[in-house]
Amino acid sequence: MTPDFKPIEQEKIFTQILEQLKEKIRNGELQKGDRLPSERRLSQDFCVSRATLREAIRSLEMIGLIKCVQGDGNYITEDFANSFIEPLSLLFLLNKSEFMQMVQLRIALELMTAPLAAKKIDSLGVEKLEGYCEAIAKESDPDKQAALDQQFHYQIALIAGNDLITNILNAASTLIENMIKDVRAKMPEQNNLVNRQHEAILDAIRKKDVGAANRAMRQHADLIFKHMAAVESPAEENE
Repeated sequence: MTPDFKPIEQEKIFTQILEQLKEKIRNGELQKGDRLPSERRLSQDFCVSRATLREAIRSLEMIGLIKCVQGDGNYITEDFANSFIEPLSLLFLLNKSEFMQMVQLRIALELMTAPLAAKKIDSLGVEKLEGYCEAIAKESDPDKQAALDQQFHYQIALIAGNDLITNILNAASTLIENMIKDVRAKMPEQNNLVNRQHEAILDAIRKKDVGAANRAMRQHADLIFKHMAAVESPAEENE
């Protein structure tokens, strides 16, 4: 059954088309991978010119809602999670000065991933997490160590199996890596403790102990928060 669309006003055309598409996705008239009606049909339904419609479709393609296939038509994207990584990345970059907000977001998400990962961990996941812990402990280069640290936490999110969490972390990956670099730089004497906390998180997840995984990740979060003031206000230290 082809969904029927309503005529729209000339003002804010893109927004109105987007809202109608979102509503039809919400009510099930449109689903991932569905082909949209022809441009001719859409321009008649929306009461807009073909040129105006094409401009709106290009915008919808840019934000990842629609996939345009040359010579075939326009489709609702099948991979919503990945298609919205770029807009999220831009949002995080535009707000890069809000350091504490990024810290809070990262920790809030990771407090969820550890217990979820403990429920779903398998031998391959254990092997990957062990590899990251070993690599972090052996690495002396701070930048490489920070990258491995981030990958360790991201792997936990992958094991947890929540696509929304992993894609938000992926979108924020550059800022999160920079945050880890800053934290480790401000607390070099605590690097060994951070590594031991990683081992404790790994051990709890490996044992499928949901409570212990939650406690281990919370202890890790507490340590990070404890050192945030120095990272958040570096200028004050130099005064």
